[in-house]
Amino acid sequence: MKSTIDFNFDQFVLIDKNRTEHILTIDEALNMRYSDNVVITDSAKDRFDDMDYDMAIAHYLGELEE
Repeated sequence: MKSTIDFNFDQFVLIDKNRTEHILTIDEALNMRYSDNVVITDSAKDRFDDMDYDMAIAHYLGELEE
């Protein structure tokens, strides 16, 4: 059974094969996003999409440092 990344209560949560929950930082969640060893819930996918959109807008507006 694969681990699952979920997003609830404004945080990413890793649910391992023993059904134990671990809070993830945003960086940890992003690093695991494309791993073959995890399943991403719809709520986590939606949050990743929102983050991608926010980053694109910030880049477009010149708010990101390069």
